[in-house]
Amino acid sequence: MRLQISKLYFLTRAMLALVAARNREKILLIGSPYHSNLGDQAQTLVTEEWLADLFPGVPVITIDTRTAALRNNSILRLARRWGRSGDRVFLHSGYHMTDLYPDELRVQIACLRIFDKNPVVVLPQTINFAGTFDMSELASSIIAHPKLLIVARDERSEEIGRGLFPGVKISLAPDVVTRAIGSFTSEEARIGINLCLRNDKESMYGEGEKARDLEEQLARIATVSRTDTESPLSAERLRHNLAYAIHDAWHNFATFRVTVTDRYHGTIFSVIAGIPVVVLSSTDHKLASGVRWFENGPYSERVRFASTAEEAAELVKEFYAASLPRIEGRYFVTEYFAALEKLILEHCNA
Repeated sequence: MRLQISKLYFLTRAMLALVAARNREKILLIGSPYHSNLGDQAQTLVTEEWLADLFPGVPVITIDTRTAALRNNSILRLARRWGRSGDRVFLHSGYHMTDLYPDELRVQIACLRIFDKNPVVVLPQTINFAGTFDMSELASSIIAHPKLLIVARDERSEEIGRGLFPGVKISLAPDVVTRAIGSFTSEEARIGINLCLRNDKESMYGEGEKARDLEEQLARIATVSRTDTESPLSAERLRHNLAYAIHDAWHNFATFRVTVTDRYHGTIFSVIAGIPVVVLSSTDHKLASGVRWFENGPYSERVRFASTAEEAAELVKEFYAASLPRIEGRYFVTEYFAALEKLILEHCNA
């Protein structure tokens, strides 16, 4: 019953938005999350706000992955039938261009085939394949699209993309949630260590012995709280008041003195909250490559990578003893997103 309610909620939301914008120029944001991961939900929030700024007065219609996949992508075909030639299609950022999550990947392929005459932008992606997917199907859909821009969110993904999809326009930019860095302030008292660990197929720590060993070492420094970016709220409740839910998560991160995490968005949430973060390894290049965006510029001493639990504990000691001033300004907006915005507008208006 819970699943059916969730499906109906997201389908109804998307259909009402399409009906309201029928025969009008619109922005389609396709592939948003239908689950309760706050990192993915934050990407939706930041992207919707960003697209509204980029294309003022143009409605942004968000369609989640599950709704987009229903009945042979029927809602996508309806959006095309009710659409206009000037409609822009944006594929949701994240870890969708991978055989690790085939549902998201299949929706991307469907979008490229259905919206074959519209400008399509694949927002910042981790690109990674383990060889379990028919790459010829994906590559042919990507290479054949005449108006496609792919944005990779790390250098390794860019390299993989250029190797797999020769001749396709590929750019490089950080994860879309970094656009919010510098926009959030908090006066929370900061104490303790936030140990934010995932427990899924991307984790090298999870709930096992490595995680317990790490927690024991950190507990010798200060009180440790185990957290995650998975919300206990249902996806539809999150979606109903998304800005509140995401800002509440940032406030929670801001109550700690330092974060230790193997979550990509645990890293970014910490920077948004203004606290230093020690980043742990994951099972692929997503984190190790992603944190390189922080190696230069004002956050270079606040985001550090640790390859072992012992190294993580030493870095936490350093951070816990330090007094770090607030960093002013919107570094990621001026350094990266201003150029990306120009590229996207040129691509969509060509």
